[in-house]
Amino acid sequence: MTINDVPDADETRTGGPTLTHSQCVRRLEEILPELERLGELDTLTTEDDTYFAELTREWNETDLHRK
Repeated sequence: MTINDVPDADETRTGGPTLTHSQCVRRLEEILPELERLGELDTLTTEDDTYFAELTREWNETDLHRK
C-alpha cells in the first residue's frame, strides 16, 4: 500500500461542502423557524413530514459539524 492508496479527508467525507462555524450557525438559524412552524401544525401532510425529517437530519449534521 502506498500513500496514494489512502483516501484523504475530502474523499472520505460523506456530506456536502464544508461550512465554516459562522455558516453553520447561520444555517441553523434558517432551519429553526421552519422546524418550529412545522411543529406547530396540528397534522402534517406527507410532504410536510418528509420536509421535517430532512430538516431534522440537516440540523443534526450541521450542529455536529459546528461543534
